[in-house]
Amino acid sequence: MNAGIWGFHDRRLTLRKALCSMLIEGNAKDAFRRRWRYHQSQINKQVHIDFISQAAIWSLLLCVWMALTD
Repeated sequence: MNAGIWGFHDRRLTLRKALCSMLIEGNAKDAFRRRWRYHQSQINKQVHIDFISQAAIWSLLLCVWMALTD
């Protein structure tokens, strides 16, 4: 998603870094993970996929976020 759509250009990646730190270290990280798992399970039910390794996908998402903020 591009924040420039709303007229805000985050040249120092401030928003991305804040989101990354919240997903990795924040108090709400477990709530985000639960919501993500619930949403992912609903999508998987719709397309009849048995999704076993949600923990691996979550770890991958966090790694991607960390890579984007470096």
